[in-house]
Parts: sequence; structure tokens; C-alpha cells
Amino acid sequence: MNKLLKWFLVLIMVIPAWSLAAPKQSQTASMMAYFKEQNIAVILNGQTFSMFIPVDKLFVENSTNLMTSHNMVSKLKSFISQYDPSSVMIVGRYASDVTQKEQDLVREQATLFMRSLDLKAPGRVVSTSSEPIVKNINLEFWQNVKTTQLIEVRWESNLQFDFMVPDAG
Repeated sequence: MNKLLKWFLVLIMVIPAWSLAAPKQSQTASMMAYFKEQNIAVILNGQTFSMFIPVDKLFVENSTNLMTSHNMVSKLKSFISQYDPSSVMIVGRYASDVTQKEQDLVREQATLFMRSLDLKAPGRVVSTSSEPIVKNINLEFWQNVKTTQLIEVRWESNLQFDFMVPDAG
């Protein structure tokens, strides 16, 4: 009877772990498919994630009016939060030949997007910046980018990943 009780306790403790692992992997795959449909690239370089989101997916053209549905913002927040990043950088990226006014607009859009994601957590640093897009035309991702303005969300995670990021192209 004592052995049976031990096995029962092991099953109680192990089965919930199995059931939690599977949804995370399928949830991640579902989110990755959603992001690809939305033309949002997710790139993993070592432990660093970068998401490149065309500004026109987030904001009304040439404005700071967020047009993104609450659903999209919550999916982005959920995807980022599941990796428990200690810091998140929101970078407004613009083509090097745009006007100062367009650079300022992208900078403000990055700040507003950071606020809408609301990724604050104890011990987590969330910051924003802006910089020119540096394209490497040898990479398929940059060959397919047609916009002159992007929002990059970048973070590092020390968690082990249970999925592969598909090719961004």
C-alpha cells in the first residue's frame, strides 16, 4: 500500500507538469503563425528575441493614433511575458533617408507602443529608443521588408525554449 501511495503522489505531481508544457508549445506555435500572418517577423539570435513590426500594423498612417486591436497587443504582451525577460527594449526604426519629422514620429510611436504593451514587472527594465534601419540585403528577411518604418521589440531570456523560430522569410 505504501508503494501505491508513492506512485499516486508521483503521478499527481508529474501529470500537471506534462499538461502545462504541451499548451505552452502549442500556444507558441499558434502565436508564431498569427505573427507571420500579420507580417511580424520574430528572430531568435542565441537568447535574444527581436520582433519587427511594421508601423502601419500598429498606427494610423502618419499619426500617433494606435489602431492595433486589443487582441494583437495582448498577444504580443503574452508572447513576450512568457519568457520572463529582465529587460525589454522598444526601438523605433526608420530608413536613413527620412525627414527629421518622420524620425520624431517613429520615436513617439515607439514610446506609445511601449506604454500600450504595459510590460512593467518587478525587476524588469522597459525602455525605448530610435535608430536608423540597417539592412543586410543578403538576409531574406531584409529583402522582403518594404516599409521605411518598423517597431522592434527586443529582449533576452534565460529560459530554455521548447520551439524553433521559423525562417523569417
